[in-house]
Amino acid sequence: MPRFELRQSTRHITSYAGLILVGQCLEAARLELLDKQFPAPEGQMPTSDIVKSYVGLLALGKGDFDAIEPFRNDRFFREALGIGKVPSSAWMRQRKEKRDFRLVVRLIERTIDPKGQVLLFPEYRLEGWWASLGAKPEKVIELYREHATHEQFHSEIKSDLDLECLPSGQVRLQRPRAAPGDAGLQLPAPRRPDRPGSA
Repeated sequence: MPRFELRQSTRHITSYAGLILVGQCLEAARLELLDKQFPAPEGQMPTSDIVKSYVGLLALGKGDFDAIEPFRNDRFFREALGIGKVPSSAWMRQRKEKRDFRLVVRLIERTIDPKGQVLLFPEYRLEGWWASLGAKPEKVIELYREHATHEQFHSEIKSDLDLECLPSGQVRLQRPRAAPGDAGLQLPAPRRPDRPGSA
């Protein structure tokens, strides 16, 4: 990965030069290790390049997969983040959404209505969720039940990194989006260099 030297200049500078610092953080994080844990099929883009591209978008305040398109031929974006090849929006969406699913169901029997009246015949309600988690069905149901409670703890991430609107419209992508979003949230805000002669 190339090293960049920062200098104050009067020349025109790209509006997202701060990606240089993001790239150095990604290099220190050794994201290439993801390629061993989540190997890509032969001939396809490494997992680390997908993650780096997405973290770069989040650092620029862009949360949708389609926002990657203007950067596909952007040399600075690619070199600053240490990416071999910038993926397309369709490629990012396919790699993040390709998972195995199972159906978790819950049958609820009610013998008393909300007002406390005992029912002559019980009422039954069948609920179901498609899930990719490896947890037991009871745990999956608990996670869905507490989803509304968790929302209040995510307000800062949603407002600061625009993670409220999922790019694919599917709730199951919130966790893989929140992980790089949390990394971006921990990055220190860049300081602007002092002007010559300023105190």
